[in-house]
Amino acid sequence: MAIPKLTSKDLNGILVKAQSQVAQMQSDVDAIKTDTSEKLNVLKNEQEYALGELLRMSTVLGNGQDGSQFIGAKNKAILTGGDPLLGTYDTFGITVHRKFLRQPLNVFNLITMNGPMFRDNVEVSINGEKREKHKQMLMHVAAKGKGISFGEYDSPNLKLEVSVDTGNLLGDTDFNVIEIDPFLSGSFNIKSLKVYDMYRDPASTTPEYEAKDLKRIGPSRFILDRKHELLKLELEIELLFKNSVGKYPFGIKHLYFLNADFNPDSVIVAKFEKNNFIETISEDIFIKDQFGKRATTANDEDIKLYLSETGGILEYELETSTNSIINTISRNTREFFVRIPLQNSAMVSIEFDRIETR
Repeated sequence: MAIPKLTSKDLNGILVKAQSQVAQMQSDVDAIKTDTSEKLNVLKNEQEYALGELLRMSTVLGNGQDGSQFIGAKNKAILTGGDPLLGTYDTFGITVHRKFLRQPLNVFNLITMNGPMFRDNVEVSINGEKREKHKQMLMHVAAKGKGISFGEYDSPNLKLEVSVDTGNLLGDTDFNVIEIDPFLSGSFNIKSLKVYDMYRDPASTTPEYEAKDLKRIGPSRFILDRKHELLKLELEIELLFKNSVGKYPFGIKHLYFLNADFNPDSVIVAKFEKNNFIETISEDIFIKDQFGKRATTANDEDIKLYLSETGGILEYELETSTNSIINTISRNTREFFVRIPLQNSAMVSIEFDRIETR
């Protein structure tokens, strides 16, 4: 059987296909190199930042009076990093909040049978510069094509904007929760957070929601006052970490806008332990939530204290003490349990002003 001869057209087709395959392979290699370089840069900054934070904490703990104050505050506070015993709640990072009634909707990520699909009807800019790379922070961590949104900046002051393309709406943009997970936890403050709603007075410059002075942002959820139909989010950011090459690194693993419904009866029960027998517990407390630290009282927050817990049942309610009324705990105990109703904001910690021991 005669072997068919290839025509010049056939040979040209093979050559074009080979060239296309080589170009695609080179593109894939370049993409891998870029991705690897970005990941190595993130890792380098994470290691440098973690070492700096470790040295800072070591200095505080070893610095006499300041170290004592630091340890004292830790002994008084019930932190989210502990082991809550009971309750109806959800957590993310350093925050505890009311329990979701169902899985929240992710505004820019449609969950399908084939995995999350990114709704690319949004622009993200940092210091006025719009880049496709910045959109990576909005993509679900499991979405196809998810990459890294991370950079190093000359100035510690950044302005991050997320703006919906109103000419290309791909579904509603209702949300009431902002979930953020930074690469360098605690390395920046949010000086202001502003939310602008979709259907608003175009002549107005006042945001529909605003929060200020949010300190040392880690993995967190911010619960808004109500559901907003997102038009734009503005974040004024202050970077706190300067690396060894004189740059300010900043990046976000993910930034989600969630449409959530909450269980209004959500509570959390936490165990509080001391080394010595507890004698009195103050009525005055400090609550650290998504907005910062505020002074209040256990009574105002409807917080109850109990001596023990058996099979999920809290027993023997304890009375707190004020400057004028002292309620001494009659039994010898080094622990008690705190039942905390969860309000509209995400909570980080609770701290009693005084706990007297004997």
